[in-house]
Amino acid sequence: MGLGVRAHGILIPQRLLGVKVDGIVGKKTLEALNAQDPDKFFQTVFDARKKFLQDITAGSVKRYEARIGRKATEKELLTHTNKRFLKGWLNRLNDLKRL
Repeated sequence: MGLGVRAHGILIPQRLLGVKVDGIVGKKTLEALNAQDPDKFFQTVFDARKKFLQDITAGSVKRYEARIGRKATEKELLTHTNKRFLKGWLNRLNDLKRL
């Protein structure tokens, strides 16, 4: 991926860096990124991504329970919401720490 290429995966880091969130890895994004401590920034991005995945799941659960008009059982949540994907998403996220 070269300079100026649009990429969805850079949106969270751009927000955390305080640069324009446009999905383009350009000069300003690279300068801001290069000014960061790599280990600290990795952990910051990791934590933000984890929260993003948990928020997707929580929203899915909330919408499902609103639709059925009651608290869902764990089985229902694992069948009808994004909760069924959360473990896999978090496993893949944690795999990044092992690279």
